[in-house]
Amino acid sequence: PGPVCGVVMTAALLPFETQLRCRLQRKPRRLLGDRVVSLELQMLRIFGRTSSSNTQKVLWALHELGLRERCTFEPTSKRIGSGSELLCELSGHEPFGQSKAFLSACGPSATIPVLVDSAQGREDVCVWESNSIVRYLAQAYGPAPLFDGTPGGLAEASSWMDYALSGNDYTPCWGSTNHWLIDEVARTPCEHRDRARVKRYHEDFVILAARVSSHLVASGRPFLTRQGFSVADIAIGCELNRHVQCAIVAQRDGLIDAQLTSSHFRGVITSSSGTLLGEDTYMGRLLSRRAFREQVWLNEAKHTALAKTGHLQELQGAQLPHERVVAVMREGIIG
Repeated sequence: PGPVCGVVMTAALLPFETQLRCRLQRKPRRLLGDRVVSLELQMLRIFGRTSSSNTQKVLWALHELGLRERCTFEPTSKRIGSGSELLCELSGHEPFGQSKAFLSACGPSATIPVLVDSAQGREDVCVWESNSIVRYLAQAYGPAPLFDGTPGGLAEASSWMDYALSGNDYTPCWGSTNHWLIDEVARTPCEHRDRARVKRYHEDFVILAARVSSHLVASGRPFLTRQGFSVADIAIGCELNRHVQCAIVAQRDGLIDAQLTSSHFRGVITSSSGTLLGEDTYMGRLLSRRAFREQVWLNEAKHTALAKTGHLQELQGAQLPHERVVAVMREGIIG
């Protein structure tokens, strides 16, 4: 027989569907802001893969909110096998972590990341889709530093988050560009890479980056919205980080002529004076944030092998130095 509601059980012993629907007795409890939360079960569980840019968004948000110690990360992947950076069909490795049935119980897309929050009332809260998870965290555990706490501020930031998901494969869009570039550059052996595909989606990335550049230059703001750093920058920042690292590696491997110092990237990567990744550039400001460096940049550098030229082993400490990261990026951009 299945578990009975009201009986204290270890969460790992319950089927996931039961965890989502069964009211468990949770105590002791304590206040978190104006909410009473449980200390008996782990507060936040994240299912995902650190080399997934969507998972990186969630990890970045958690660290900005200071929730690192309240979170359990459970590695889960359908496309990349354990012990490999290659696609399962190319490496022969098996998917790892939670099953497709588990992910399907969370949401119809059956994809990572997934957040299960055991702290919000007596029912577990399950959130799927990365931007929805980031917005949920901002509202449940923020607002600072992820938005200004107003409906208008969240709507302004959400517009950028939705923009990162908009488009289709017939016009330049972040999703297709992200998917095809990373699959070719990091997840496919060199001898099997499709050069024409890399070139096409890099060109689409240049168009997308130019749009962000135009907005930043015209607005004169350091970040995307009037409120300063927000969830908008988490969504767009993860996309830019992936595309820039893919472009650097593709250029290094002779797949494209990246030209990341061109005017298309002004305000994003280069300043008006031509300085790379300075404090007056968008990527430079993101790199100055420790949560971004450690949860986004470094995880992506491991995946793309960007930091081979920068001695990745030097960057594994608890304190990831801003100056060293910028030096590795500059080295890659200028060759």
